[in-house]
Amino acid sequence: MTTTSSETGGMVGTFLLLRRAIGWIGTLLPIVVIVGEAAFSSGPLPNSLSDYYYTPMRNILVGALCVLGVFLLLYDVSVRFDRWITNAAGIGVLGVAFLPGSPPVPHLTTSQEVIGNLHVFFASIAFLGLAATMWRFAYAVSDGPDAPPPSPRGAVFYRVSACVMLGFVLLSGVAILLPLSIQNSTLAIYDTEALAIFTFGISWLVKGRALQPLASAPALARILGQRQDAGRAASA
Repeated sequence: MTTTSSETGGMVGTFLLLRRAIGWIGTLLPIVVIVGEAAFSSGPLPNSLSDYYYTPMRNILVGALCVLGVFLLLYDVSVRFDRWITNAAGIGVLGVAFLPGSPPVPHLTTSQEVIGNLHVFFASIAFLGLAATMWRFAYAVSDGPDAPPPSPRGAVFYRVSACVMLGFVLLSGVAILLPLSIQNSTLAIYDTEALAIFTFGISWLVKGRALQPLASAPALARILGQRQDAGRAASA
């Protein structure tokens, strides 16, 4: 069975739409929960993104994670290896949504401890899977077997983004080991988690071409044009 140009265009449009939706969720989620919590509560902000489950922002956090997980499962690329990665990331995100982290209480029950450990397990799968999707964006097969390769600059951007995200994830693990007084005063865990998710969201927005209209903005277009003119003059 052959695929017509209209069907191909529809598939490309669907992939771009899913990438943009996934990217916007990743970019906006850390901002929405902290702004919403600051608006609805006068108490101290939670130490981590997972702790927002125990605040008035619970429904927004769980809802956004569920949508993100489903979108990742729906991201049915033609390359089997990439499909496994996005499916694993989607399952990890859904696990994080339905298995909340340990509540911020002095003593945990056995069930709370078990569920909290499962939350960390699925969060690790989610972060590793999301970083792997970003790394795979550097290869042409991430868009299908017949897709053109990304530009060298684009490939470097996706690889660096994946490494930066993993770096923030590792820093969040280090922040968990800090004394509670430092965690409460700096929000180190939340900051590193938010930066990791934000990096992931920006990468998917770029892949979904959601930021292309910014390049046509008059000021930015003028700056880019000056750089191109300078580059041509230097090579002349």
